[in-house]
Amino acid sequence: MSDSCAWCDAPKTSELVCPRCGANYAKAEAIKRLGTAKDVVDPAPSREPSVVFAYEQDTAPDYQKLVKDPVSEWHNCLFALPLMLLGAWACQYWHVFDGLQRIVFGMPLHELGHAVTAWLSGHNAIPTFWFTHTSAGRGYSCALLLLGVYAALLRYGYRTRQRYWYALVAVLVCVQIIGTFVINPDTSDMLIIFGGDGMGMVLATFMMSTFYMGKETQLYKGSVRWGLLFWGAAAFMDMFMAWWQGRHDIARVGYGATGGAFTDAYLLINEYAWNWPQMISRHLYVGYGCLLALVVIYAAGLWQARGWVAQQARAELIEKARRKSAEALTVTGKYPA
Repeated sequence: MSDSCAWCDAPKTSELVCPRCGANYAKAEAIKRLGTAKDVVDPAPSREPSVVFAYEQDTAPDYQKLVKDPVSEWHNCLFALPLMLLGAWACQYWHVFDGLQRIVFGMPLHELGHAVTAWLSGHNAIPTFWFTHTSAGRGYSCALLLLGVYAALLRYGYRTRQRYWYALVAVLVCVQIIGTFVINPDTSDMLIIFGGDGMGMVLATFMMSTFYMGKETQLYKGSVRWGLLFWGAAAFMDMFMAWWQGRHDIARVGYGATGGAFTDAYLLINEYAWNWPQMISRHLYVGYGCLLALVVIYAAGLWQARGWVAQQARAELIEKARRKSAEALTVTGKYPA
């Protein structure tokens, strides 16, 4: 083939077509020499090399459907939870905004803890900001409403193919059955009182754990998880530190009456014969269990985020190889070896 376009005699470039007249160099040459271009094979195939194409399809990364930037998500998962807990602990330890921390973040979850414990034990309950109204006897309307919550969790687990939601629902149903039909009313009343801080810490732990869940929901897309993490960390430390410091200073544990009603600690000691060491240790055991669960969730979240970073790096290598193949095909008319 000559060094000039067979159609307009313009000097050839590295492209497959002439920038001056738009003719395909190979076809123009064939027409000039043979009078036809039907036997000329177009050096630019309609798709990428089969090997590269198949490799891309087999290793298509799923992080692109879940997170915006895997590296940023890795950093968020690494630092967000520890820093939130550390800040909430500092407020309690140095008594900086600790009153505000209790009123705004701790008390709502404390009262919700009473209510959730009541619902799981077959009682009707309505939480308010400072008090939870609980039925004297068992009533099953709230328990029936919980069945709808369980069904929604199962549906979400089925849609997202996340089987741990099935396990969570199974545990909740077992607790519901035991709390409603097995334990006696006196025990359920005692658990409802204990559930203020006990279940409250569990709920706060669940709120913090949502930071590592639901990437396809508004928890991640709408940044709701940041608010839940902040609220959960503040509420958890408000409840946990009261019992932690109560080991050496019982004044940290509310005892007596407030707002015309006896406190939870007063009722547990005077109505259910708990002693101070028992009451403090039992609350702390719940707190330790919550912290252990957070460690597991934190490690799982880091492992998942690290996997997305590795997927991104692998996808970038594949894209680099694809571009290299395409450039070689454009220049030489054949795939690189």
